[in-house]
Amino acid sequence: MSMGNLYGDMGKWDKAIEYLQNSLLITEELNNLKRKARIITNIGVTYLFKGDTHIGYVTLKESLTICEMIKAEDIYIRALNNMGIYYDIVGEWKKALEIYKKSLSISKKNNNVISSANQIIHYLSN
Repeated sequence: MSMGNLYGDMGKWDKAIEYLQNSLLITEELNNLKRKARIITNIGVTYLFKGDTHIGYVTLKESLTICEMIKAEDIYIRALNNMGIYYDIVGEWKKALEIYKKSLSISKKNNNVISSANQIIHYLSN
């Protein structure tokens, strides 16, 4: 997953997706749903930044579903925040704000200070 994230940081979206998908295959063999949700979240946001917003949206929805199923709130918050980015990119700012507020609320409820700070930054930037 780290190589995929590194390529994403460099803006090499296709290479990032390739590495993330390879990580996903390995994770699926290990049947680690939490790690799978994290990787799918990374794939989704990578597609968003690549400009493939529809694929990014569908991928993030998949991650949210897995997170709800296994009750992985830390990853759910991240995926939800990335869903806010999706709505921001496609110009649905009201929906983006709703998502950021929801993510912030969950972060505060769980005393997740770092995540809360990230949500506030996204909220204020809109």
